[in-house]
Amino acid sequence: MMRFPLVAVAALLAACAAGIPVKAQGPRPTVVAAAPPNSGLDAELFYQLLLGELNVRSEEPAAGFALILDAARKTGDATLYQRAVELAFQARNGEAALQAARAWKQAFPQSREANRYVLQILVALNRVPESLDPLKTEIALTDPKDRAAVIASLSRNYARATDKKQAAATVEQALADYLNKPDTGASAWSAVGRLRLAAGDTAGALDAARRGQAISPKAEGPVLLALELMDPKQPQAEALVRGYMQSQPLPELRMAYARALLDAQRHSEALAQLKAVTTERPELAEAWLAQGTLLVADNHLPDAEVALRKYLELMQAQPAGEDKSRGTAQAFLSMAQIAERRRDFPAANAWLDRIENSQDLVQAQNRRASILARQGKMEEARKLLRALPERTPPTRA
Repeated sequence: MMRFPLVAVAALLAACAAGIPVKAQGPRPTVVAAAPPNSGLDAELFYQLLLGELNVRSEEPAAGFALILDAARKTGDATLYQRAVELAFQARNGEAALQAARAWKQAFPQSREANRYVLQILVALNRVPESLDPLKTEIALTDPKDRAAVIASLSRNYARATDKKQAAATVEQALADYLNKPDTGASAWSAVGRLRLAAGDTAGALDAARRGQAISPKAEGPVLLALELMDPKQPQAEALVRGYMQSQPLPELRMAYARALLDAQRHSEALAQLKAVTTERPELAEAWLAQGTLLVADNHLPDAEVALRKYLELMQAQPAGEDKSRGTAQAFLSMAQIAERRRDFPAANAWLDRIENSQDLVQAQNRRASILARQGKMEEARKLLRALPERTPPTRA
C-alpha cells in the first residue's frame, strides 16, 4: 500500500506547530475525491514525530535525534533513518550520525545509500580500519558498468584520513578481488598508487602505476599517476608516460605531459607534444595558447603569432567567464610581446589596451614600462612602474 514519506509528514507538522504561515487558498469546486492513501501514521507516532521535529527547532537536537531514530526503528522507514543522520550532522555529532547510519544499514542491508553513509562517516571520523567492510560492500553493490569509476574515486574519498599508510593498506585490502581484473585493474591500481603517493611511498606508487598500465595500456589512471611521479630521479615514471603516448593518447593527457615537460624546462619536447595536440584536436584552444606562449619564449615569432591568433579566434565563440578572461589576457600579453620585439610599439600598446582582467593589469603595466624603456624613455618607464599600486584594484577593509 502506498505511504506518504513520514519525514515529510513530520516536517509539515512541526512547521504548522511552529506557526509558519500557510498561504490562503481561494474557493475550490466540490469534487468527489478518492480516499487518501494510508500513511501508516497512528496517533502515537504522530506525536513522536511532531515532538522530535519541535525539539530540533527549539535547539534540542539530541532529544529530537533520539525521537526520530526511534521512530525510524519502529516504522522501518528509510527516510526517517536518513533524517536522523542529517540531524546528527547538523549537531556536528559524528558518533550519533554513525549510530543512525548503522541502524539504517542494519534495517536495509542492500541499501547502497545507507552503506555509503556508514563508509563516509567512518572515514570522516578517522576510523579507517572499520571502513573496510562497508568499502567492500560499496564496491560490490555498484553497478558493474560504473565500478571502475567508483574505484577511481576512492583516493579522493580517503584523502582526509590522517594515517595515510593505513588508508592505503585498507583500500588495497578492499580492492584485492579487483586488482587483476581487466575491467577494474587499472582503476584499482591507480587508486592504490595515489594513496601510496599520499603516504610518501613513491616507489610503491610507481609500482602500482606499472601494474595498472600492464593490465590496461590505454587506461588513463596509471598514466596520470605516472605524470605526478615524473622526476629526473625516477625515469621509470616517464617511461610509462611515453609508453602510453605511443598509442592514441587523449589530447588532455598530451597536454598534461606537455605541462610536465615545461616544468622541467624541456621546451622542445613540450612543443612537440603541443603541436601533436593541435594537429589531433585543432579546436582545443588551450593547446594553441600554450603553444603560442612557448614559441614567444623561444623567439619563434611568426609561428607564435599564428598560434595565438588561432587561440583568440576559437575563444570568440566561448561564453564569458574567468578562464576565458585570463586566457585572452595572456594571449594579449604575448601578442604585445611579439609586437615589442618587432619594435612595433603602437601595436604592442594596442594589444595591452585590450586587457580588462584586473589580475593581469600589473603584467600589462610592466610590459608598457618595457616598451618605454626600449624607446629610450627611461624616466617615463620608471614613473609607470612607481604608479603600479594605483593601477591595481583598491583593497577593501
